[in-house]
Amino acid sequence: MDLLLVSNGDQGIPFVNTTKVRELTRNNSLVSGVSPRWLMNGLVFDSLEKDAINATALFLLIDSKTEHQIPIGREWNPAHRPLGRQELHLQESLARRLGVQPNAGERVYISFNLTRFLDQAGLVNFDDGDSGAQDQISGFVEDALESAFGIDFDEPIDVDIEGLLTALGFDSNYPWGLPSAVEFSEDQVVNFVDGLGLGNITISNVQDSAPDGLLSGLQPLNQSFQVGNISTGNVLEDGLDLIQSGLDLLNASTVTDLVRQAFDLANPNATFRVDRDAFLDQFGLGPDTSGLPFVGNTIQISPRALLNLEVTDSLTGNNATLLSTALSFFLDLKLEYTVVDGIGTPEGKYPSALGNVIVLDSSHFLNGIVNSLCYDRVAEIVNRFVPNVTIPNAKELVKNIPIDDFSLFATIMYRDRRKAYTASDNARDDMLVEFSNSVFYDLLPDFPANAEAPVAITMVAYSFFRLFLDQIFNATIFIMVILTSILMYSLLLTNADEKTYEYGMLRALGLRNTNLMNLITYQALWFSIPGVAIALFLSFLFNILLEEILSPMTGYAPSYTTIATTAIVVPLFLGFVLPLVSNIVPIQHALGKSLRDSLDVYHQAFAETTVVVTKLEDLGLAPWQTAVAVIMVVSGFTVYYLIPLSFIFNNLVLFFTILNVILLSMLVGLCMITQSLQTVMQSGVLWCIVWFNDRKMLSLIKKNLHGHTKRTTPIFLMFTISVASIIFGGVTFSLQAQGLMQNIELLVGADVRAETFDADYSIPNIDPWLTEQKNEGVVTDWTYVTIAFDDHPHIWDAEVSDLVDFSAQPLNLYGVQRNYLDVTYSKYMLHTDLASDYSFEKTESGTKNSIAALYDQELTQGNYVPENIRNGIPRWRYNVTTTLDQTELIYQKAFPVILTAAAKKILSLTTDTFVQLKYKVGINHDAEVVTFEQLLDRRFSRFIPRWAARSIALAYKIPGFVSSSYELSLPFAPVLVRIEDFDFLLGHASQRSGWPLSRLNGILLVRLHDDATTEQTEHFYNTLRAFMDPDRNFITNTKELLGSTEAATGGIIFFFIFVSVLQMTLDFFMLWLGFTANVKNNAWEFGVLRSLGLPVNAAIRAYIYEAVTLVLSSFILGTLVGLTIAITLQMQFNLFFELPLKFDFPFPLFISTLLLALLAAVAGSYYPARHLKRKAISGVLKGQ
Repeated sequence: MDLLLVSNGDQGIPFVNTTKVRELTRNNSLVSGVSPRWLMNGLVFDSLEKDAINATALFLLIDSKTEHQIPIGREWNPAHRPLGRQELHLQESLARRLGVQPNAGERVYISFNLTRFLDQAGLVNFDDGDSGAQDQISGFVEDALESAFGIDFDEPIDVDIEGLLTALGFDSNYPWGLPSAVEFSEDQVVNFVDGLGLGNITISNVQDSAPDGLLSGLQPLNQSFQVGNISTGNVLEDGLDLIQSGLDLLNASTVTDLVRQAFDLANPNATFRVDRDAFLDQFGLGPDTSGLPFVGNTIQISPRALLNLEVTDSLTGNNATLLSTALSFFLDLKLEYTVVDGIGTPEGKYPSALGNVIVLDSSHFLNGIVNSLCYDRVAEIVNRFVPNVTIPNAKELVKNIPIDDFSLFATIMYRDRRKAYTASDNARDDMLVEFSNSVFYDLLPDFPANAEAPVAITMVAYSFFRLFLDQIFNATIFIMVILTSILMYSLLLTNADEKTYEYGMLRALGLRNTNLMNLITYQALWFSIPGVAIALFLSFLFNILLEEILSPMTGYAPSYTTIATTAIVVPLFLGFVLPLVSNIVPIQHALGKSLRDSLDVYHQAFAETTVVVTKLEDLGLAPWQTAVAVIMVVSGFTVYYLIPLSFIFNNLVLFFTILNVILLSMLVGLCMITQSLQTVMQSGVLWCIVWFNDRKMLSLIKKNLHGHTKRTTPIFLMFTISVASIIFGGVTFSLQAQGLMQNIELLVGADVRAETFDADYSIPNIDPWLTEQKNEGVVTDWTYVTIAFDDHPHIWDAEVSDLVDFSAQPLNLYGVQRNYLDVTYSKYMLHTDLASDYSFEKTESGTKNSIAALYDQELTQGNYVPENIRNGIPRWRYNVTTTLDQTELIYQKAFPVILTAAAKKILSLTTDTFVQLKYKVGINHDAEVVTFEQLLDRRFSRFIPRWAARSIALAYKIPGFVSSSYELSLPFAPVLVRIEDFDFLLGHASQRSGWPLSRLNGILLVRLHDDATTEQTEHFYNTLRAFMDPDRNFITNTKELLGSTEAATGGIIFFFIFVSVLQMTLDFFMLWLGFTANVKNNAWEFGVLRSLGLPVNAAIRAYIYEAVTLVLSSFILGTLVGLTIAITLQMQFNLFFELPLKFDFPFPLFISTLLLALLAAVAGSYYPARHLKRKAISGVLKGQ
C-alpha cells in the first residue's frame, strides 16, 4: 500500500470516507486506484456442533475486485482470484487447524467480535465501565438505524395494535373489548408462526442456533404465558431450561417442528395462555388502558424506549436492555463461508505480523449478515404492523448502505510505484512526496484523515540492506578491477616481449615511435572492444534471467531491455581506460630497447641485466617518497574532510564507501606485503607436496621458481588478492551474521516475545491457551515481565542512588517471575559480580541463575543503614515536608535486586552494599481518606518514597533487555525485582496516593518445544498474534528472524562463491599466460632435460608442481590476510556489543575456492606444456 489513510478523529468518528476519496482523486494522474479496508477480531469454526474446532483470527475485509484491478499485493493477484458471495481466503495454518481443504468446496463458520471492533474503532470506550459502554452502543445503534431506515428516535412511531392483537387472537374492538387473556392451541401457534413466514426456517442445531442472548431476550414474557397442566406456570422458563439442557433430543429441523414437538413434550392438548396486562406491561403500557396514546387503531411507542426496555437474563438473573440482548445475539451470529484459497504468505497483501488472517469481500459481507438474520421476514413484519415506518428488503438495504463511506482504512496506490521504489533513496522520497502532496491537494487540508506510507516506511529499513549490498558489489568491482588491470598489464607486457623482434624490425625500416605507440594502443583496444561487447551481451542475457526470477516476487512483468545506466557506462569506461593505462609500461618497454637488443632473436627478457646510472643531483624525490606522500595526503583528506562531510550531510553512502575503501586498501596492502614471504612460503609448500620419486626434482623445481620469479610475481599477487578478498568477505559476513543472531537472541530474549508499546495497556492473560499448547507439545514454558515501574500511571522519575542520595541515575524497575531464565536464552545471563552469601543454581546453559536466587533465598535483614546517615536524615521513617513534596524513608525492609554492571563505578557498587530506590507518586486529592497517614498525604502534591535495596548480582548482559557494562547504557538498563516485591511497591504507592494502581504486564516470553513441528509453530505464532491487539502489541518470532538471517547469509556466501568463480577464471588466464611464456622461454632447457633422460611426463609434472606451489603459497597467505582483517573487524564490533566471539568459518566457500585454485593451477600449467610433449627433442633444441 503506497498511501494509507486513517481517520484523525476530527469529525468524531473513526472512519474514512473512501467513496469521497475516490471521487476527489479520480482525475489525479498519479493515483491508480483507491480501495477501502476493515480489520476486526473474531473466531472461525469448522462446524456448528458442540465439539467444533475453533481458532482465533483476524478478519480482513477488502474490496477484492477493486484491489485486483489496482492492484494491491505484489504476488497476490496471480495466486488468488477475487472473492464471490460467501467465499473467503483462509490462512493455511488455520486450514490445517480446522481440518479443511482449500479449493475443495469445504465450508467454515465465522463469528466476529463486534464489541472489540467498536472498542478498537474508538466508537465505544469500555474503560468507562459497562454502563458507559452500553450508553455509547445505544447512541451508535440509534445513529445507524436512523441513517439506514430514517427512524427519528426523538419521535414516537405508530404501531398497528389492532392488527397485532388480532394476529394474537384478541378482540379487534380494542381497547374497550380487550379480554383479560387469550389461549392458543398448538394449531393456532403453528398457523401464527407460519403466517409470519418463520415456520420453514431450518434449524441445524437448536442449541447453537439459540444463543443465550436470544433466550434472555424472550425471558421477560415468562410471566405472561402459561401451559394448562404445568404447575409452575412458567412454560418459557421451563422450555428454555429444556433447550439448554438438551433440546437436540427433539430432532427438530424447522421452527414448526420445534413448536409441535414442544407441545408434545408438555401436553399435546395444552394451550398457551397470554395474559393481557402482563403482555402490555412488557412494553411499558401498564394495565390501565384508558390513558394509552391511541391514534385511531394504532398506538404510539417511542423507539428509544423500546430499545431501552429492560429484560431479565434467565441464566444470570441480571437485567439488560432489549438493545444489549439483541447485540448479544448479534455477537454470537455465525456466518457460513466457502474456503477458496489457502494463504501461505501475505505476498504483499497485508503485514505478516497480523498472524491468522481470513480475507473476506466487503461487498458481500453485509449481504451475508443480513441474510443470516432473516432480515426480509423481519422487514415484512415491521412493514405490516408499523404503518409509518417502511423498511426496505435485504437487497435494497445492502445496496443503499454506503459501506465504503465508513471504512477503517483507505488505501491509495501510486501509478508509477515501480519507478519510485527502484529509484535511489532521495529520488524515491521526492516522488512519494509529490504523490502524497497531489493526493492531499485533491482532498484539501481539512480532510479528516492522517496519511501513512507503509511501503516507504518499510523501504527505509531495506535501504540499509541495499546500502550493505551496494558496498559488497562495489568491493567486488574494486577487486575485479585490480585483477583485470594486472591481467591486462601482463597480457600487453607479454605481447610486447613476444614482438620485440617485430617492433625492432619496424623501427629499423623507418617506423616512427609515434606510429609504433599507436600500433600498440590499437592492439590493446583490439583486446578490449570485443571483450566489452561480449560482456555487455552476457550482462543482457543475465539480466533477462534475473527479471524472470524477480518478476513473480515483485508482481510486475519482466523488463528485459531495462538496464541501469551505470551498468553500461562503468564497463565501457573501464573497458577503454584500463587497456590504455595498462599499455603505458609495455610501450615504454618496447621503445626503451635499442635496435640491437630488439633484433637479437636469442634475447630473453628474464635473463637480461640492466644497469641504470643516476647522478645524485638528478635524483630529486624518489618514487617511494612520492607514493608515501600521496598516500598520507589522501588519508588526511579522507579522515578530516570526507568523513565529517558524510556526517554533516547524512550521506551514509559516502561514509560506508570510505570505510569500504579503507578496508580494501588494507587488504591489498597486506597482500602486497606478503610478496616478501613468497620465496619462503614456496619452499615450504614445495617440500610438503613433492613426494616419492618426484623428490629428485626438488632442485629443478626450485630453480624454475627462482628463475620465473619476475613473471610469476603478478600471478602470485593476483591469487593472493583474490583469495584474501573472498575469504575476508565470507568470514566477515559469517561472523557478522553470528554476531547479529547473538544480538537478536539477546534482545528478544526467547523464542517468541509479545511486547506492548502502550504504557496504559497490559498483555492479556492467555494462560489457559498456553497451557493447552503446552499439553500439545508446542510450548515448554512461558513467563511475564511487568512494564517499567514509572510507566504506571501517576508514577514518574524513578531513580537509583547510593544511600546518601549521591549520583542518582534513572531507574527502569521491572518485575520478573522465577522461571525467567528457564524460558529465555540463559546463556546470555552474564555476570561480573555475585553475592558471596547467596547460593546460585545453574541454568541448563551453565550460567548462574541469579533471578531464581531472588526467590529462593531471603535477603538478610540487619542494620545496613547507619544510625544517622550523612545528610542528617535519621535511619527510620521520617517525613521531610515542603509545600510541594513529602519525602519518606522506608528502611524497615530491603529488597533483593539485580542491577546492571554499568552502575558499578558510578554508584561505587558491590554485591555487599545497599542502594536507594526512589520515585515520585502523584497524590489523588479526591480519593477517600481512611488512615491518618493518608490524611497527611493529602496536604502535598506528591510524595517520594525511598527504599533500600541490595544487588545480589551485577550483570552486564541480561536476555530480553538492553544491558551493558558501559555507563552510557545506564539510562536504558533494567533493575529486576521479584513480582511480589513489585506488587508491594505498587500497592504502597496506590494506598498512599489514593490512585487505584494495578500491575501491568508489558512482555510475554514463550519458549517453544524443541520437537514442535513447523506447522505447530506457525499455528501457535499466528494464533498468538490474533490474541494481541496489533495497534498496541508487537510480536517477535526469534526463530523466524534467525532463519531469515541464515538465509541472507547463505545467499551472500553463494554470491561470494560466484565471485570466486569469476576471480579464479581471471587467475586461470593469468596463470596460463605466465606459464605459456615460461614454457616458451624454457623450451631449450626442456629439450636438454629430455635428452639427458628425464621422462617427458616428469618434466610436465615439474611445471605442474611449480604452478601448484605458487597457487598454494598465495592461497595460504591470502587466507591468513583475509582471516586477520575479518577477525580484527569482528572483534571491534564485539568490543561494543560485549559478546563472546563466536567463530564461524565458511567452509563451503573455502573448499570451493581451494578446488578452483588447484584446478586453475593444474590446467594453467599442463596445457601450455603439453605441446612440447609431441615435439622431437631435436626440434625443441633447434627452437622449432
